[in-house]
Amino acid sequence: LFYSKLPAQLQPVLRDTKDILRDYQTLGKGNINVSYKDPNENPQLREEAMSLGIREVSFNVIGRGEFQLQKGYLGLVVSYAGKNENIPFIQNTSDIEYRLTSFIKKLTAKERKKIVFLSGHGEKSIYRDYRALKGEIEKQFDIEEFAFDKDKTSLPEKTEVLVIAGPSQKIDDNTRSIIKG
Repeated sequence: LFYSKLPAQLQPVLRDTKDILRDYQTLGKGNINVSYKDPNENPQLREEAMSLGIREVSFNVIGRGEFQLQKGYLGLVVSYAGKNENIPFIQNTSDIEYRLTSFIKKLTAKERKKIVFLSGHGEKSIYRDYRALKGEIEKQFDIEEFAFDKDKTSLPEKTEVLVIAGPSQKIDDNTRSIIKG
C-alpha cells in the first residue's frame, strides 16, 4: 500500500483499507505479505510507486477558513512472481475485497480458463452487446466467439464454459449434438 499524509475525508478509506489488508494477511497464513510505503519519504519510493502505476493525486482541503491544495498517495499494488496488478487511487473500499481477490486469483492462476460464446444463430455478441461484461470476464478468463462450420466440428480446445446468449434462430440438430458431446 502506497500512501502519504491524507486529508481528513480520506482517513476512513485508509483505515478501512489497512483493516482489510490486515485480514488478508492474517487469513493468508504467511502467504500474503503487506507493506506500507510513503512515496513522500524519498525519491526512490516515488519512482517505485510511479513504475507500479501509483500516481500522486491532488486533494482539495478546506481548513481554518482557507482552501488548500494537498498532494498525496493512496494506491495499492498486488505483486506475485514478477507480475503486478494495481489500484492507482483508492477512493472507497466498497469493492476492494473483490478486486484484491481477483488480483490474487489472476496473478496466481497457472492457466487461464476459456469461455466460448456461440455465434451463427443470431446470438448476442460478447464483443458488441456485452462490452462491459467482456471487460470483467477478460480479467480472469480467455474469451472466444465460435461458430461451427464444416471445418470446425468441435468446441475449441480447453473450453470450460459455452455461452449461448439468446439465439434468434434455431440451432440445428448437428450443432446440438456436438454441444452435448
